Amino acid sequence: MITDETTVDDVAAVFGETAVYPSEYAGVYLRTGLLSEVGEMANVIKKVVRGDASIDEYRPRIYDEFGDVVWYAVMLSEEKGAPLHMTLGELVEAVTFDDSEHEAFGRAPYLAAATQVLARDLLTPTVSALRAVAEFSVVLGTVFGEEGNALSLAAQSVAEKLRSRAERGVIQGDGDHR
Repeated sequence: MITDETTVDDVAAVFGETAVYPSEYAGVYLRTGLLSEVGEMANVIKKVVRGDASIDEYRPRIYDEFGDVVWYAVMLSEEKGAPLHMTLGELVEAVTFDDSEHEAFGRAPYLAAATQVLARDLLTPTVSALRAVAEFSVVLGTVFGEEGNALSLAAQSVAEKLRSRAERGVIQGDGDHR
C-alpha cells in the first residue's frame, strides 16, 4: 500500500515490478512516456474545459492519467540516480506552489493552465520531474478538495492498475482498459 509515508525509493521499487522497457533506451523511453502521459491528461482536461463533461465526472480519468505521469516521473528520477529518500508527504510539503488563482480562474481552466506548467517544467532540464508532479498534485488537491495527498493517491492507483495488468499478462500493449 502506497501512502504519504512511503518513500519515493519504495514507490520506485513497487513501480519497478511492472516496468518493461529496454534498459539501453531507458532515458529516452521514460522521457517520451512522461510527456505522452501529460498529453493524455491534458486531453481529458481539455474536454472538461470544452464542456463535454463536468470536472467531477472526469475526476477518475484525470487521476488515472496523473497516476501514469507519476509512474514515469518516479522511474525517470530513479534512472537518473536522483535521491529518493523523501516520503511522498515530505515531497509535497517541500514544494511551494501558488494556488491563489484557483478561485478566480475556475476549476477546469485552472487545471488546464497547471497542466501546461507541468508540461513546461518537464521539458526544462533543470526542473526535477518529481518536483513538477508534486506541484501538480497540490493543484489536484486544491481543485478536488482532497483530504489526502493527491500524489500518494495517484501512485497507489497506478500501482494497483499495473499489478492487475501484470497478473493478467497484459502489461505490454495499448490502451487504458486492457
